[in-house]
Amino acid sequence: MKLLNLSKEKKKVTVELSSDELVLLCNCMYYTDRQDNLNNQFGHELYADMMAIRDLCQYGHIDGFCFGQMQKYKKTKECR
Repeated sequence: MKLLNLSKEKKKVTVELSSDELVLLCNCMYYTDRQDNLNNQFGHELYADMMAIRDLCQYGHIDGFCFGQMQKYKKTKECR
């Protein structure tokens, strides 16, 4: 991970992740969700966004399975 920009005033940070780091982060979020620790709407929406970014970075597109998972995580607080 490479820190590109950090702004205390704007409360924003810009980082650069490699494809491998992105996959690892998504895998961690998946595991956390399976352990019932990703139990808020923000966490689910962030995970859905990360899935899209991961697939675009790795494959250049979002496949049907990932798109369905993203919709599920965006719509509900409980994904089971």
